[in-house]
Amino acid sequence: MRLGWLSDTHLNFLSAPALDAFVEELASQQVDGWLIGGDIGGAPSVGSYLRRLADTLPSAIYFILGNHDFYGSSLAVRSRLASVIAGSPRLVWLTSAEPVALSPSVGLVGEDSWAARFGDPWSSPVEIRDFHAIEDLVGLSCNTARPEVRGLTEQSESFT
Repeated sequence: MRLGWLSDTHLNFLSAPALDAFVEELASQQVDGWLIGGDIGGAPSVGSYLRRLADTLPSAIYFILGNHDFYGSSLAVRSRLASVIAGSPRLVWLTSAEPVALSPSVGLVGEDSWAARFGDPWSSPVEIRDFHAIEDLVGLSCNTARPEVRGLTEQSESFT
């Protein structure tokens, strides 16, 4: 099985002609599926980008969401994506899917990424933009609201 891997595409930063060229290039690749590792586009457009890819690419698209996919909205992006997924059998949201068997000995699993869930963001002197761009996090801070941020990220894992 041959898979293509895309990560941090940030399609919302492409002009319409550049997006057309990018999707056309993907469609020309000889792959059995695509892996998309989050940060597809901002919240207002992530669903339309996924729909466009599913309508254009001839193979399955396995994806997770990254923090930038919530920018401009809230964790409600998850429930809005449910209808996009339901409308396209080629879209597989790994966070809400059962493990995908790629071969008898290889499976594919995935989880939406959250910097505050793993690692040690509390010790970093850098405050990520999430606290200004995701409605559920506005007004919180890694340095002052550890329990609230941990709770939101743990809550986001049980959206189904």
